[in-house]
Amino acid sequence: MVRASLAGMRPPLTKRDRRLDDIELAAVIRHYWDETDGSATRMLRLLRDEMGIACEQKRFAVLFRQLKQQHEA
Repeated sequence: MVRASLAGMRPPLTKRDRRLDDIELAAVIRHYWDETDGSATRMLRLLRDEMGIACEQKRFAVLFRQLKQQHEA
């Protein structure tokens, strides 16, 4: 019964986001800084949802904080 129930189902599609190194990611963040008003939340949503860029949240937070300090200096 289980096999019959699952026969017509397909596994979900996996999302393949682009991966950038820190230098590339920093360049993207700088480029879109004004568009996101320097908001980490907006920037992360832009990267993930609109640009399809994969970024682990902790890695992003560290990099974003560094860039914010530079931007404020």
